[in-house]
Amino acid sequence: MKTSPNAMSTFTSPVETERARRAKIVATLGPSCSTIDVFRQLVRAGLDVARLNFSHGTHAQKADLIRMVRTVAREEKKPICILADLQGPKIRTGKLKDHKPVQLITGKRLTITPREIEGTAALVGTVFKTLAENLEPGSRILLSAASYLLPFPLPLPWPIQ
Repeated sequence: MKTSPNAMSTFTSPVETERARRAKIVATLGPSCSTIDVFRQLVRAGLDVARLNFSHGTHAQKADLIRMVRTVAREEKKPICILADLQGPKIRTGKLKDHKPVQLITGKRLTITPREIEGTAALVGTVFKTLAENLEPGSRILLSAASYLLPFPLPLPWPIQ
């Protein structure tokens, strides 16, 4: 890095900056930055990783974005990593009694079963029939968009409690 006689200002070439920087800049491609012109500006500003959120949009839209990223990377002569953010499984409960929501209370036991039942605050069914086989002791289940956490300290045959 070259330093001017004035200690307050430094001059660094873009090549030196790229070599010296250890952090990576990640940007999620969404509606506001999914055009080739805007994406090119992001790359020129230092973007290293283009994140694609597969929870939204179609696979065809993601394929278009991947083509755009590859095109701009080739034209700008800069390698750009593509990070595909895949959604984990959403495990749904079965039907609830009278189709009404239940109130979960901290410290109260909730049992999850693969049986088709009308669920209550104490016992709910799940559409994921192999849930127990897919968990290990100590696993956690997040409920209601991660508003609740269920720990499982015991071995996990059905029903899960």
